[in-house]
Amino acid sequence: MKDVKKIFNQILKELSEKELREFINKHCRTNVMQNKFLTHFSHKIEGKAEEKFQVLIDNSIKACTDKRGHFLVNPAKTNSALKPLFKMLEKEKNAYHKKPYESYLLAKLILENFVELYIDFYEVYDTDKLDNLFYEALELIDDICQASTTPHEFKEEVSKELLALSMETHFDKSSSEYGCDVDLDILKIASEIIAVDESAKLMEIINKKINKKDKYARREFIEFKLEVLEKYQMYDALTETIEENMDEENVRDMAIENALNQKNIDKAIAYIEEGIELFTRQNLRGLVSKYEKKLLKVYKNNQMKEEHLSLLWRLYKVDYSGEYYDFLAKEYSEKEWKKYAEAMIDEIKTIYAKGRYAYDVSEKLADIYVKEKMVDALFLLIKENESFEYLKKYGRLCREKYSAEILAMYEVFLLRSFKHKGTRKEYAQYANLIHNLVTVFDGGEEMARKIHMQIKQKYANRPALLEEMSILDYLDATLPPKKVVAKCMPKEQKSLF
Repeated sequence: MKDVKKIFNQILKELSEKELREFINKHCRTNVMQNKFLTHFSHKIEGKAEEKFQVLIDNSIKACTDKRGHFLVNPAKTNSALKPLFKMLEKEKNAYHKKPYESYLLAKLILENFVELYIDFYEVYDTDKLDNLFYEALELIDDICQASTTPHEFKEEVSKELLALSMETHFDKSSSEYGCDVDLDILKIASEIIAVDESAKLMEIINKKINKKDKYARREFIEFKLEVLEKYQMYDALTETIEENMDEENVRDMAIENALNQKNIDKAIAYIEEGIELFTRQNLRGLVSKYEKKLLKVYKNNQMKEEHLSLLWRLYKVDYSGEYYDFLAKEYSEKEWKKYAEAMIDEIKTIYAKGRYAYDVSEKLADIYVKEKMVDALFLLIKENESFEYLKKYGRLCREKYSAEILAMYEVFLLRSFKHKGTRKEYAQYANLIHNLVTVFDGGEEMARKIHMQIKQKYANRPALLEEMSILDYLDATLPPKKVVAKCMPKEQKSLF
């Protein structure tokens, strides 16, 4: 059967357009039959479509290039220069059911003729118009290949042409060097219509692409290869390809997902743990964190409580992250968790004493104190650190029990801040901060007045400071605070306290 088909195709190739039409007119007795026959063999008839399309393409290229040299793009002219091609593509999208060969020919000629110009467009940073032209052409080819009206024989020929086209140097270069996936798109279209006996050729091309592409493009082609292997149910090759490319994040994700779908939890866990180890060695902290969370999810979804808790504790103790603290707190009763919280505080203090995490141990302790509402410990932390930032961040949480002490600290830190000159923006922030003492703390108005008076007395020779502090003049007058301050207070400063 294969030899008969080969001989038949050879005879058709040798026939001229006139001979083929004479044969159709002689043997097809109805117009319907003639149309079907012409549609089926339209790609065998040498008409004038190629000449017509080529003239249109040549004119467009000439119109959007400079006279100084070959393929020097003039971005200002590209829109009008390419418009006729877009119109022709739109026309062919409505006509390809009747003349699939002509429509395919236009799209193919656009790809072949503009590929070198495509590279030049990237050099002048005007890629959108030509990107769209390529995608419109590829979309037309895909529509032709998917249409039930397109003869099967023609689809087979198109698939072979597309495989050859994908290996053209320019397509390969534009894809790998400039981030355009034209060759990948071409192969994806071919893979949908390719004959089974051509699948080996497709896989050969994909493997060549994988071996020569850069990291990003290689990842795309590996993913495509896996899709093709699954489509052809080549499961041994699929497994082998996955195992060979587990250093690729998307491949590993696919392997994990497949293992979970097959209820092979042990394999999924092994893939995740290998990923954590691999990306730890590569110092890719973001990916490590991703797989750690993925592992937590697998443990939780499969009722592996002991493993889940063990991993949570291990992750928390890496840097005593508040995120994992919250997860852990949900796993215990309130009474149980209180003991764990106290133990962690002692552990963090011990580590601090040994010199580890000294730079942010107070932040870690403060995080626990806030979550556990340990007001006494939080106040002591603010006092011991003598930090204005800690005072602004945590002071208001201690106001019910330590209002007087917190206000006294504000007096010290604020007056100390004015010893050195600052910007008007900084002065406005301090003014806002002093005003908030009035609204947040018991006894705050008296302290705010005291601080304001000291500023006016000590820094009478600082006009910029006094001008910004003038929004606090209501403290020495009978005007209600809100009427004077509200219209002067910058909104963005409210969060400083």
